[in-house]
Amino acid sequence: MRPVPLTDLFACTGARLVGFPPAQGACVHGVSTDSRLLRPGEFYLALKGEKFDGHDFLDAALDAGASALCASDAPRLLAALARHPDRPVPALLVDDTLTAYQRIAAWYRTTLHAHVLAVTGSVGKTSTRDLVAAALAGERSVHRTAGNLNNEIGLPKTLLEADDRHQDLVVEMGMRAKGEIAALTRIARPDAAAVTNIGTAHIEYLGSREGILAAKLEIAEGLATDGPLFLNLDDPYLRGFSETVSATGVLPATGRRAALTALRTEASADARLPASVSRSLVARRIRVGRDGTRFDVEVSVGEGVREVRDAFVPIPGIHAVRNALFGFAAAAWEGVSDASAASGIAAFEPTGSRMRISNYGRLVLIDDSYNASPESMEAAFAAQRAIASGRRAVAALGGMNELGAHAEAAHFAAGAAAAREGISLVFVTGPHAGRFADGFSSAAAPGAAAVCAPDAGGLLDGLLEAVQDGDVLLVKGSRSFGMEKVARAVAARYDDGKEDPA
Repeated sequence: MRPVPLTDLFACTGARLVGFPPAQGACVHGVSTDSRLLRPGEFYLALKGEKFDGHDFLDAALDAGASALCASDAPRLLAALARHPDRPVPALLVDDTLTAYQRIAAWYRTTLHAHVLAVTGSVGKTSTRDLVAAALAGERSVHRTAGNLNNEIGLPKTLLEADDRHQDLVVEMGMRAKGEIAALTRIARPDAAAVTNIGTAHIEYLGSREGILAAKLEIAEGLATDGPLFLNLDDPYLRGFSETVSATGVLPATGRRAALTALRTEASADARLPASVSRSLVARRIRVGRDGTRFDVEVSVGEGVREVRDAFVPIPGIHAVRNALFGFAAAAWEGVSDASAASGIAAFEPTGSRMRISNYGRLVLIDDSYNASPESMEAAFAAQRAIASGRRAVAALGGMNELGAHAEAAHFAAGAAAAREGISLVFVTGPHAGRFADGFSSAAAPGAAAVCAPDAGGLLDGLLEAVQDGDVLLVKGSRSFGMEKVARAVAARYDDGKEDPA
C-alpha cells in the first residue's frame, strides 16, 4: 500500500475520532488486521469473527508501532489507549470493523491506476487467476490474490497491498451464498471479469446450478461499462447465459453493458457464437501428455484472426487448457504479446496442493488434495489417465462437501467416472464412500476394486500396503477430510532417503 492520508480513512469510514488528533499531514503506510505481522507506521484494524476478536490485540498493536487504530468496542479501545500514554495515536471508532475495512479497500481501489481483473467460477478459480497473472507478468507489473484470500476479508487485503507500481490486479472471488460476489465486486470495481464454469460446488446453499449461475454472474454487477466479460462457452450454463445477452452487450437483469469474450475448445468450436460476442478464443489440436498439454490458440477479433501455435500449459488435461485460455484472453485485452503470454503460461507452477505432480523413483504422485467437487474429480481422473499412459492408476479420495441432497448421486457418478478413466484401485473415505464404491463397481473393469475406509488414517494404512513402485497415485478430497496428510505421508515414505519402497 502506498502512503495515504489518515484523514481520508476517517472520511471513507465515517468513523468517530477518539484518542489523539492526527498530526498535520499524517499518513498511513499500510492496513494490518494481524498485530503479529504489523509493521511500524501501519494502521491496525481490529476485526471480529466467530473464533477471534482483534480487540484482544489492541495493546500488542500499539507495542508493535501502530500509527493509528480502528475498533468498534469503545471501552476496550479507550482502555488500550490509556494503558499506553507514551503512544499518543489517533483511533477510529466505527460500528463494524469489517464494514470499515471494506470501505477503506473500496476507496483505495478508486485511487489506483491499475486495471482490476476479477475471476470467479465453480472450479479452477485459483489456477485461472494464477495463469492470468502469469500471462500478463512478462510485460506488465501484476499483483494477485494470494492463497485462498478470496472472501470478504481476503479481497480487501489484496487491494490494500497494491501500490502505484502495479499495472494489473488479478483478484479471485469466492462465495458460498447469494449476494457474496455482488458485495465483493462492488468493492473491487473490476475493469474485466472472468467466469470459469458453473458446477455443483455449494449447491447445498444455492439449490440448483441455475442458482449458482446467478450467484457467479453477480461479478458483472461491478464491472466497468463495456468491460470485457470472459466466459467459458464450453460450459452449457454460461453458453445459455451468453445467448440472453443483447447484440449490444446489455446483460439481462442488471441492464449493464459488457463486451463478451468467448473461450472455447474443440468440444464446442463449431457451434454458432451468439451475436453478443465481440472476441473469441478457440483452443485447437489439443495434445495431452504426461508433462502437460499442448494446444494452438485461435484469436478472433472482428474479421481478424491470428494463431498462437504450440502453446503449452504444464498440467495434463483439457480443463487446464480452458483455464489457460483466460490467460491468453487477458493478455489480448491488455495488449501483451502472444509470445510473452505463451511463455508465462508455459512457466506456470500450480499453487498449493492443486494438481502438483511429483516423481518419487518410479512412483508418480498427483497431489490435488486442496479441495474437491464433482467437476474437479472428473477432471483429475482424466488427467491421471493421461499421465498414467498404461501404468497402474491408484486413487486415494476423500468425500465432497456442500452438495446437500445431490451428494449421494454425485458420489455415485464420481465413482463411475473413476472407473471409466481406467483407475484400477480406489481407497475412499467419507459419509458417501459406499455410494462412490457402488458407482465405481458399476463401470469398473475386471479386477478393479474400491476400498472404503472409516477415515483418512485408515485409508492411509491400506494405501501404503497396496501402492507399488511404478503406480500413478492421485490424492484428492474436500478440505475437511485431511487428504493433504495422506499426500504428505506418501511423499515422505517414497522420497529419497526415506523408507525403501521395495
